[in-house]
Amino acid sequence: MPKPTPVTALKIQRLKPNTVGRDFVCGDIHGSYSCVTRALKELKFDKNNDRFICAGDLVDRGPSNEACLDLIYQPWFYSCMGNHEQLMIEFFNGGYYGQWWQPNGGGWGTKYAKEQTTMADFVRRAVKTLTNLPYLITVEKKSGGLFHVLHAELPPFAPVDNSHRTDCQDGVITDEVMADPAAFTKLATVQTKDGDMITWGRYIYYSLYKQLLDDVHLRKFKKAAELQKLGAIFNPALSHIYSGHTIMRAPVTFMGQTNLDTMAYGSYRYPSKYNDGSPELWCGLTITEPETGKFWLVNDAEFKETQPVVIQ
Repeated sequence: MPKPTPVTALKIQRLKPNTVGRDFVCGDIHGSYSCVTRALKELKFDKNNDRFICAGDLVDRGPSNEACLDLIYQPWFYSCMGNHEQLMIEFFNGGYYGQWWQPNGGGWGTKYAKEQTTMADFVRRAVKTLTNLPYLITVEKKSGGLFHVLHAELPPFAPVDNSHRTDCQDGVITDEVMADPAAFTKLATVQTKDGDMITWGRYIYYSLYKQLLDDVHLRKFKKAAELQKLGAIFNPALSHIYSGHTIMRAPVTFMGQTNLDTMAYGSYRYPSKYNDGSPELWCGLTITEPETGKFWLVNDAEFKETQPVVIQ
């Protein structure tokens, strides 16, 4: 369901080093508000100094979507634009993607388009705020260097003109390219079968979608990665990327990108089209602290440190 490439540049947000607190990054929240609140408690999160950054998809499929929308008003919370935010925005604004919001988990919110209630007013105002979410958040680390947060993926074979540089060939994505709104927009809006690569892309991780991360599946992934050149975008001039969108059974790091989506909404006893009410033990909200390299999994049953599956 691709739509035309936008003519205006997509928003990029750059955060200065957090010299007084910590930075955390999480995968798709999808209405899993209690996972967020428990994580904040267990991490001893300091709302005055720490920052919590989400890879997008705050809403849909989970039980507490309205509460998750309120996160966008918190000064310590940051989020990228996800495909579910796109669906929601275009449903309320009569856009191209709006027709697919309800079939993709937006049934909780469609009623608010016509209701005249306090909550409906809140949701409609939140939609206007969501339109200002960045498609890329670049964070300057206090230890030096950067990391990037985006929802899905970048195109492996990038439409990048590096003719002005002597250190990079054409098609190589660099931090400089990511900081240029026009160049970034050209990358981000490369079309997949569903839409823009930045919010819908599953070129790299799809073969591991919900799969057991055992030797058999990892060998298949490595073979496919080599044949299809899945790692083509990664190079020393591009800082590490944290993303979500494609569900993994554990956080997965492939070369220069770490996928943090571990199906938070699947951890609830909340029957729906996407969850039969029998929560999977591997499901939860995955959080990382890029400065320390630590990872955690949180759901209503537990909070524990975990490790990413690293694929070289």
